[in-house]
Amino acid sequence: MTTGPIRKQIWLFTIPIMLGILLQQLYNTVDSVIVGNFVGENALASVGTSAPVTALFVAIATGMSTGCSIIISQMFGAKQTANIKKAVATALILNTALGLVFTVVAYAATNVIFSKLLNLDAALLDDAVTYFHIYSLGLVFQFLYNIAAAILRSVGDSKASLYFLLAASVTNMLLDLLLIICFRMGVAGAAVATVISQFIACVLSLVYMHRKYEMLRLTRAELKYDPEMGKLALRLGIPAAMQQCVVSLGQITVQRLVNTMGMTSGYAAAARIESFVLIPILGFNTGMATFSGQNIGAKRTDRVREGLKVTQTMGLSCCLVLGVLVFWLAPKLVALFGVGGFGLSVGTSYLRFCAPCYLIFCGYMITNAVMQGAGDVNYTTFNSLSGLAIRCVFAYALAFLTPVSYAGLWVSVPISWGYSLVLSILRYRGKKWLAKSVVS
Repeated sequence: MTTGPIRKQIWLFTIPIMLGILLQQLYNTVDSVIVGNFVGENALASVGTSAPVTALFVAIATGMSTGCSIIISQMFGAKQTANIKKAVATALILNTALGLVFTVVAYAATNVIFSKLLNLDAALLDDAVTYFHIYSLGLVFQFLYNIAAAILRSVGDSKASLYFLLAASVTNMLLDLLLIICFRMGVAGAAVATVISQFIACVLSLVYMHRKYEMLRLTRAELKYDPEMGKLALRLGIPAAMQQCVVSLGQITVQRLVNTMGMTSGYAAAARIESFVLIPILGFNTGMATFSGQNIGAKRTDRVREGLKVTQTMGLSCCLVLGVLVFWLAPKLVALFGVGGFGLSVGTSYLRFCAPCYLIFCGYMITNAVMQGAGDVNYTTFNSLSGLAIRCVFAYALAFLTPVSYAGLWVSVPISWGYSLVLSILRYRGKKWLAKSVVS
């Protein structure tokens, strides 16, 4: 992506990423729709409460993969092919080890997370614990899939992982129907289906990467951990993981407030819908980070600036259309999850308030992606973490100290996103991010 028409390259590169994110979202959404309609609203609330927790661990996997992909994309842009295999081997070993560690941590901490951290109602606790205990066993596959997909994107291949996710999503849906409806396994069936699907995506992506690209094909002798490369991957990956975790941590913090105020099912449905609306933004964020990384490596900062303008235009256009559709269809969308009454009112109110705010989130995420691809991960992490803190403070203060009550949950959203947008614009215009390249 260091030469040629920018708009076409970014669009063609980003579409498969968006479709891949869509398919990833379908894992838990299919679970939620089937569970909500065939098991019950309490079961839906249990699975919905699990969503921000599962997203947290996925965010860690995605962030660590992002750190590795920054290195590989800049090496690819700089044509340093001799170092790429070393970086790939280190990335695979590092993420496998992290996946195993977090599998153990997630399984062991399940009861504490749901009973203490999220303050989940006793009527929902057993199903939530059952679902997440099983789900956590597949985290190592999630880590491996994410690093394989990130490596492929680093060298310009965003289509392959889409096909693997498609196969996994179809498997997930069929297994959901079989295990929940036919075998009446309830939320346990939904979790088992998800783990099997993650395993399929992991295996397919690793086999494809090995067979398709010689520069990514490793022999046993080459599959070695390089300490210096590992340190660099961690230096970039840990801040990136923290940044990726911000959204999930915000959801967990807000989820506790949601559970306390008794509106779990309505908010769970709205959060699922919002996860789909944000897909174009997340896709353009990933695409812009890769585009920035390759062009920083190739010393083409002029293309980075032009790429930002082009990507912002495309992203804001998508958000405008989706925001209008969500505002108009909000009640029908929430009702798809089997939610009615007060839950339907809560979900509808949240979506209609936040629909115009997606434009702010788009501007922030795409601008942040430029610095992320350049390797300026410490600043982007500070931006995201401080934005999270602002959201949490305003959400709780507005909910408990003002007449807006639970509506404070969504009033805090544009406040935090607006703050992060301002910080990202100031950093971009200051140009300090240009000195953060990890390759010479």
